[in-house]
Amino acid sequence: ASYVGENPFKEEVIDGVTHIKTTVTATDLNGISNMYVYSVAENRIVAYCNPPSGTYPSTFNCNVDFVPQASPWDQGSFSVIANDRAGNNNSKSYYSDTAAPTVDPFVITQTGPNPDGSYTGTVTITATDTNPVGTGSIKKIQLYSGIEAGYVGSACDYSTPYNTSESCGIVFYTLYPLNNGDFYGYAIDANGNVGSYHFDLDTQNPTYSFFTGDGTPVASKTTYKDTVTMRATVADAQSGLDYVEMWTYRLGSGGIHTNYTPIGTCDYNGENSATCQISWNVDALSGTSRIWPLGIGYYIELRVRDVRGRMISPSWGPVEIIN
Repeated sequence: ASYVGENPFKEEVIDGVTHIKTTVTATDLNGISNMYVYSVAENRIVAYCNPPSGTYPSTFNCNVDFVPQASPWDQGSFSVIANDRAGNNNSKSYYSDTAAPTVDPFVITQTGPNPDGSYTGTVTITATDTNPVGTGSIKKIQLYSGIEAGYVGSACDYSTPYNTSESCGIVFYTLYPLNNGDFYGYAIDANGNVGSYHFDLDTQNPTYSFFTGDGTPVASKTTYKDTVTMRATVADAQSGLDYVEMWTYRLGSGGIHTNYTPIGTCDYNGENSATCQISWNVDALSGTSRIWPLGIGYYIELRVRDVRGRMISPSWGPVEIIN
């Protein structure tokens, strides 16, 4: 019989030389007379085992240790053959297929919204089995939606004899505009290896402009005192905005950021553009920093995050803080 995914042959490097090692076991109530291991990739017997002369154990272990001549050695199969004392024999083949299928890049197209408010997505996913060993080749193709945390559309399941390449057309419906999600195309070969391609419809980071209340851009080597209005104009055309945060921090020795202090936060619910305006009481900071020419002191950081988790966090500094 042939067994896929059960290959016991393992690679081990001994004194800089690659060895293939394992132990295979045969049982027979009448006793084992010998065992040998045949490498299909190398077309040779790589191990031959005999019990002690005159003995026929009912259980016999054959310790395999050989230096492979084929490369890569694990792209073929091995046959283990055992003979009993009456001349009967049996064999078991091990296929070694660890290579995942290749999923070609794909693009999902969207139409909608439909009358019921849903959207229709269409995609064709093509996969190729790069190492169709044994009963290998493409067995299944399916599409996973990250925002829905599940598979969408109808998967393509294939029957034997499997083909080394398949294309699967998938149509699915979703309540989410596709620019709010990412997708994974998965292909599974008959030996259980899984290949994937990640398609992210949101490829853009949020954008921003950052000013004080009088229209002056936030910049390094600027003096801030009393109460300052901080205004960030932000946008994210694809997924929409999640939040804006403004922070100050100190830059210590070794470039370590310390003493993070919040200036303020604006929360959003997927808006594509917004203005976050916060009144910052500089006097709330502890201590006075008038040493920005030395490259140390306070810094200002702006964090803008979209609903897909893409974030930008530019910073400016050092700045002079007078309180």
